[in-house]
Amino acid sequence: MTADLRLGRILASCACELRGVWAGAGYPLPASALPRLVVNRRFTRSLARFDGRLNAIELRPDVARWPGGRLRAVLTHELAHAAVY
Repeated sequence: MTADLRLGRILASCACELRGVWAGAGYPLPASALPRLVVNRRFTRSLARFDGRLNAIELRPDVARWPGGRLRAVLTHELAHAAVY
C-alpha cells in the first residue's frame, strides 16, 4: 500500500469515527468537507497543522514512517481543528 493511500484511509477512518461525536457537540464535519492531506517539506519541528483557507492538513515529510497510532492521534487532532473551523 502506498503512503498516500494509507494516509487517506486513516484520515477517512478517523473522520468516520469522530463525525458523530462532533455533530452531537454542534460541530458537524460532512464527508465532502474532509481536508486534503499535504506533505510540507518545510516542517521540521511541527508534526502537522490544519489550514482552513486551503482545507488541508499539512504533515511533515517523515509521516510515512510514523506508527499508525501516532498518525491517528495527529490526524484526529487536526480534524478537530477542521470541525471547529
